[in-house]
Amino acid sequence: MALTWDLTKVEDFEEVFYHEDEDGNSQMSRVGETAIWMTMFVGIREITEDNYEEFAKRVAVWEKCFDSFWRTQDGSVYFSLDDARSVIGLKTNVNNYTKVQFRARIFEQLYDDATTKIGREKNANLVPTAS
Repeated sequence: MALTWDLTKVEDFEEVFYHEDEDGNSQMSRVGETAIWMTMFVGIREITEDNYEEFAKRVAVWEKCFDSFWRTQDGSVYFSLDDARSVIGLKTNVNNYTKVQFRARIFEQLYDDATTKIGREKNANLVPTAS
């Protein structure tokens, strides 16, 4: 299923979700692109006045585990509480996760990453080295 989103209920959505590049073309903004994709990663379908802080917390947890979604040549750019507040009204078609489901998914992803890392180390040790 393709990720879809609706911005019509976001206050000033043109300013929050879009900017002009150096050629004058309209591009998705850092906040907009991050918010849309993060709804899928953190399991929150719609950002509301009641849940934007939870959205920001889950994004912070995800970023703590996997680094920021958005990177520039100067490094990582992290999603803030103000960023979350600015996207209130964003609605997507992702599955909602309870807090317990979100925590379990994060742990599962970390555990899978650790399993992959250990497997690579184990395989690297099987390769004979030149004396």
